[in-house]
Amino acid sequence: LISKILADIAFEVIREAKLKTPVDSGLLRRSFFSNFRRDQDGTYICEVYNNTTYARFVEKGHRIVSNGVTIGFVEGVFMLKVAEEKVRARLDVYTKRTVERYLRELIG
Repeated sequence: LISKILADIAFEVIREAKLKTPVDSGLLRRSFFSNFRRDQDGTYICEVYNNTTYARFVEKGHRIVSNGVTIGFVEGVFMLKVAEEKVRARLDVYTKRTVERYLRELIG
């Protein structure tokens, strides 16, 4: 049940992040993934990440450098940060929905 809840939460974070992700070729938007594991102390960990090399620069912003001199700064989009905050605020809703779906499957 916990893995189903984590999967649903990760899905929601990815969905929200994709909505906020700027699109040029679509690669950045397509490259969100999640990973689940259980720590040695029994804690469940869910990681949501983007595996493109430039995702962190879009997320957090970056300097613009010309001939070794900083000439500007591109603000970050914070698509993953904002997505996590939105989902965190509604964790109870997602958890309840997943538990209810699980119980319906059990009961038939």
